[in-house]
Amino acid sequence: MDKIVLMLGVLLLLVSLILAVLAMFARAPIFLSCVLSLLYFLYVFISDEKHGIHDAQEFENRFWTIFVLLLATAAFFAADSPLAFGLWSPSLGFLAVLGCGFFMHFYDRMLHRKILGRAPELRPSLDARAGPESCPRAEEKVKRTDEILQQINASLAVIDQTVMPSTFNNIVKGKIIMQHEKDIIAEMQDARPDVLNDLISRLKLGLLFYKVKDHRRVDGFNRTQLIETLAINRVSHLNVLSKVYVLDGIQRLKLSANVRGDYWAQNIIINTKQDQLSQLKTMSDNKGDYYNMHKLIYNDILSKLVRKKILGHFQTEARKQASHMALRTARSKLRATRPWRKILSDVDDTLVSSGGSFPAGCDRRYAKKVLYPGVLAFYRELDLGVTGPDDWQDDYAGNLTFLSARPHVYKDYSEKKSFEKFRRLRERGMHSNASLLAGDIESGAGFVTKNDFGALATKKAQNFREFSAIYPEYKYVFVGDNGQGDLAAGESMYEHAPDRLEALYVQVVQDRGKTYGYDPDRWRRNGLAARICFFENYPDAALDAAHKGLIRPKGVRRVCQAAVRDFLYIDNKKWPGARHKLERRAENNQGIFRANQYLEGCGEETSEYIRAERIWQDGQFVRTPFGLAVVRSFDNVWNMYEVVLDWRPLDNQVASHNEKQLHKLKTQMDLNPIVPLSSASKNANGQNDNGVKHLETVMEFPELEDNPTESKEEIEDDLHDLAEDKQEKHADAKMEYSGEDQMFDSPMSFDTGFSSSENVNHERFTFAATTATADLKPEALRDYRITFNTNIKTSNNINGEPTQESNDKHESAALPPPIDTSEDPSTEKPKPPGMTFPRNNAGIFYAKIHCRCISQYSPPSLPIIKKSKKEGGGLFKVRSVNARPASPKTPEFPHDVNSLADTPFGHGKVFRPLPRPPKGVEEASTTAMVGIYLTSWTLADGSHPKLYCTSLSMDLWKQQNPSRKKTKGNIASVFALVSKTVRRIAKSSTVAESKAPERLLFKRYYKDGAIVMTPLGYGQVQAFRQIDGFYVISLVSWTMVGSCHPVAYYNKDSLSDGIAAGCHERYPVLTSLNLTGILISVEPTTGVHIVSIVSVPNMICYLQCDHVLRPIKAAVGENVLTPYGEGIVMRYNVCSDTYKIKFAKWDAAVYCKGEGFDRVAEGNFNSGFSLRSMLGLGWLLGNMNGDEGWSQRSRSNSVTSAYSSRSHTS
Repeated sequence: MDKIVLMLGVLLLLVSLILAVLAMFARAPIFLSCVLSLLYFLYVFISDEKHGIHDAQEFENRFWTIFVLLLATAAFFAADSPLAFGLWSPSLGFLAVLGCGFFMHFYDRMLHRKILGRAPELRPSLDARAGPESCPRAEEKVKRTDEILQQINASLAVIDQTVMPSTFNNIVKGKIIMQHEKDIIAEMQDARPDVLNDLISRLKLGLLFYKVKDHRRVDGFNRTQLIETLAINRVSHLNVLSKVYVLDGIQRLKLSANVRGDYWAQNIIINTKQDQLSQLKTMSDNKGDYYNMHKLIYNDILSKLVRKKILGHFQTEARKQASHMALRTARSKLRATRPWRKILSDVDDTLVSSGGSFPAGCDRRYAKKVLYPGVLAFYRELDLGVTGPDDWQDDYAGNLTFLSARPHVYKDYSEKKSFEKFRRLRERGMHSNASLLAGDIESGAGFVTKNDFGALATKKAQNFREFSAIYPEYKYVFVGDNGQGDLAAGESMYEHAPDRLEALYVQVVQDRGKTYGYDPDRWRRNGLAARICFFENYPDAALDAAHKGLIRPKGVRRVCQAAVRDFLYIDNKKWPGARHKLERRAENNQGIFRANQYLEGCGEETSEYIRAERIWQDGQFVRTPFGLAVVRSFDNVWNMYEVVLDWRPLDNQVASHNEKQLHKLKTQMDLNPIVPLSSASKNANGQNDNGVKHLETVMEFPELEDNPTESKEEIEDDLHDLAEDKQEKHADAKMEYSGEDQMFDSPMSFDTGFSSSENVNHERFTFAATTATADLKPEALRDYRITFNTNIKTSNNINGEPTQESNDKHESAALPPPIDTSEDPSTEKPKPPGMTFPRNNAGIFYAKIHCRCISQYSPPSLPIIKKSKKEGGGLFKVRSVNARPASPKTPEFPHDVNSLADTPFGHGKVFRPLPRPPKGVEEASTTAMVGIYLTSWTLADGSHPKLYCTSLSMDLWKQQNPSRKKTKGNIASVFALVSKTVRRIAKSSTVAESKAPERLLFKRYYKDGAIVMTPLGYGQVQAFRQIDGFYVISLVSWTMVGSCHPVAYYNKDSLSDGIAAGCHERYPVLTSLNLTGILISVEPTTGVHIVSIVSVPNMICYLQCDHVLRPIKAAVGENVLTPYGEGIVMRYNVCSDTYKIKFAKWDAAVYCKGEGFDRVAEGNFNSGFSLRSMLGLGWLLGNMNGDEGWSQRSRSNSVTSAYSSRSHTS
């Protein structure tokens, strides 16, 4: 949706711009022509940074000055300009033009001085400061350094005038300036090596190199002499840190400003060897700006010969370092303390979240610009490695580099924001300054306009190849995400340097099937599968890195601790919603839990978890998926509430609630008695004797509708509910309890849980030491998996009948297979969310329930059920003949004690019968509760679970299970058959009994045999359970011992449409029929792949997933474009993967691979003259119209083709 909005915005902007230009042309054609011409020259100046005008800062300053002068001239002197006051006052206009030019000249000088005077942000190591003749800092050395520094700064102040340009200053004070420049050069030449190194680190070399000029007219090449003093004559006296400063100064000056600039950089690098060379390169990338080593080698150095010599020097020194490690020399022991690893990382959706904003990324789990918890610590631990000190030292030079897809624009205007972000992250704990390798405009435009992830991946892979050529002695770890082209870029990195890419970490921000370049089979063939890791949180990534030997166990703990701190640092306002925060906290805690298990195995101290914020207080009434409950305690690690569940019959709960409300109202009336006004004290106007008029409150009583047995107490309860205030409602949410052996000391105390008619002792029940577990899936809390594991031993049930002890296994057919949640009671480690039920015999349970399953309390209420009219009798009825006089016979009462009952959970017996109706009432209440023992379920103590339901539910279950109907006698069966037949013929007008509401069943989407994508790989649908919406999936991509496949249970939300590996809709594929064709679409409910055979007219194949073998470049019969012209694919050789292409214009053919031609997709080319080709807006209009010829499709949802008669249902 963001992309569509962006495209609409671009289109609207272009249309508005065109209309504005046309309107201005009609009004001021001369002025607008001048402005457009200047803007064109500005575009050429900015787009071509390698032009000679960018060789020196002086040239750029002159361009900006002239540009503003011309623009001001057009504005002040053009005849149709709205600011043409120069026509009436030429002097004023001329002064205004000069003022604008001087202002631009001064402003550009100020910006450039700011860049030149910026000191690199370096944390040099101790060995980097060491020079060939260094000595400890002494008082004499410090004093001498301060004197020289003061002299150089004084001379620089004379040379550098803030207001007057250097050109005018040299004309006015030429001799004085040259003398000061020579004094600076002399100080550099005569300084001792240790003083020189200290002096270089304290000077602004960039500004000094720029202000000391080469005076060509008087043969005073002072700038050249100054730089050659440091870069050539005294380069052997410089330590690594000083060389970094000198290179930085030359870069800021621009190497192209002097013909010997490339040679200066080459000499500094060539004179640095082995480990010092590695420090020089690393520290050049740790300056906190875009003047890095990559820019120096590939952008600033224009000579290809110099670049080749420098890269060759890098390779030679890397081989020397490897030889030291192989021979185990003394130098190798020092090298072994560091991992010699470069960490390459993406920025958006890897370092910080994009919030799903296009084109930055697609991760909506976190808000925009939110730092991922634990990411900085993960970078640090990868850089620290498994050898050397346990903690990161401040004097270490970091090895963190970011590969960004954001394009580079003129100078560092696009990179400034990234480096500002990195500076802020340094305050958050990023261990070092990071370097940045940006993308380009071509790849960025291809992604935005054509959704081409390949262009982004290609640019990142190119940056990696160049970067690895600079650092051949290092190994690499790449961290990215699967939202754009990072996975394909990482695969290209592996193909370029398989021995040097240690690991590839990909953060999952979308479904893996939609990842560009996702092909696990290819990774297994080329060996990348062992080095790739998909993760959802950085504790999981750290755990994988520990298993690969990249970080130490203590590093895993530090990453987990940093994840906790970073998560708590996120402001609540930045979360998209409370559910997002809850899910991310659970997600990170799950990663920390797995990391803690690893740490326990290593004997290390575990990490703490992200604590949850408490919402429900102790004693507060809440509602859960398992019924009403009262909060007892809170576990802030797993965000679990221990509650007391009320599993008594619903009518008992309603009665207790009404009793409690009545008690509260009586208490309120006792505290605030109301004295009613007697009728005698009022006059005719409603006033009392004092003349004060009182207002009376009129209250309506609920009418008695279809319930003649409603008592007066229930009417009073409705009245009391209307009189409650907010304070009483708040007090309603608190209950007090004392000890484990009693319930609440309140009017809602559950004494027995049954009515007095059940002949049960009215004694307070105690909680027994029982446990029942229910595993609550953290990923999808609506999928409950419940198992019972009780250890109760009771001798009698509620009816006094002995119970049998049994350990029979039980499992509901409507639920997935249970998960074993048994834990060792001796261990006290926290475990993932589950529920524990210590059970009470009165129907009250302890439970631990996740916060997501708890909602605000609402009073219990009985269901409103419409009563159905009874069916009229038939024509024939069987009546018993009795000799005695007829007497009113008591009808048979249903659902009596020990009567059989059929439930969806198995067979059972009634232990709590249906209460007999009062006298004068023909039928029992349909809302009364019946208690049933599930005899098909036997607990560990020999008892049976209890089930409470209404009589109407029992009738429905009985109708759904006709096998339990009593067998009628022969005579009754005949009469019943005749009666039924007569009723059908006569079409009696009696009202039939209303149908019972059908049980809510889930609607099926995937059919049996359909191939689907599960979180564990490809699977095939075996069956579907309508009662809970679960599919029985055979994981065909997994094979166990015995050549069988494991079975998994998933609901529809956990599945996605299955498509053949590597294939995409509307692209060529190879089938098992040895035919090639175009994959038109995939029917999601059946998994059928619809393939159109191009070589055979009107031939369409309907194939299963396993009969579509793999993707190919082009199908037989398709038009292709080769370097020799257009042609048609005539044959495809499966074994050699070659194509025979016959040319259209001449009788010739060629055999080539897929890389030798391009497929000509239908609709990519427009013949003739059109608005699209005239305006050059083909890419924009193509995206707006959904033209597939202008966009690259990823593995997304299927699209129904016109060739298929089937329709896709959502």
